[in-house]
Amino acid sequence: MTRQSCCWCSYCNKGVPGSQPVIVELTGFKTKEKVYELEMDAFLVAIGHAAYTQGLKLQAINRETDRRGSVPVSEKMEVLDKSGKPVTYVFCVGDANGMYMLAHAMSSQGISALENMCSWPYVLNHLSAPAACFARPKVSGLWASQSRHHVSRRPRMSRRPRMPTATRGSCQGLLQDQLQGPGKEGG
Repeated sequence: MTRQSCCWCSYCNKGVPGSQPVIVELTGFKTKEKVYELEMDAFLVAIGHAAYTQGLKLQAINRETDRRGSVPVSEKMEVLDKSGKPVTYVFCVGDANGMYMLAHAMSSQGISALENMCSWPYVLNHLSAPAACFARPKVSGLWASQSRHHVSRRPRMSRRPRMPTATRGSCQGLLQDQLQGPGKEGG
């Protein structure tokens, strides 16, 4: 067996907790040969920047991807079968589930999945996962929606930015309320 820098999951059986383990085969990217075969109680799917779900053999667990190629999951990150019921001990986090393609959100999904694997009920609140858009200017924040902002009637913002780039002129701060002025409707 040669050492591989990168592998992908080429096979996964259904597995039955307590009687039949989940068997996962890992295949090398370059050689396309089976590198490892793992037996485990639960299997966590976490893959790259697109819903790379081809070859996961989801039919073995009565599941297919949705029209976008994502794996539908429950609020506990459990993979849902065709009837919408969770598949026991099969979880999917990250870009494969098509929810939020952000590193912080995927990390939070992984924590949620692991806690649920250990039978510690945990439902992820996606509003608590920070997000960032690496554009110019950079934008970051929490997932508070515009409707939640208007319910509070009091936007929270600092009069003095806490980033050195703001003083160098390379950062612009935009806030919808500032652009519209008080009492004006947005369009």
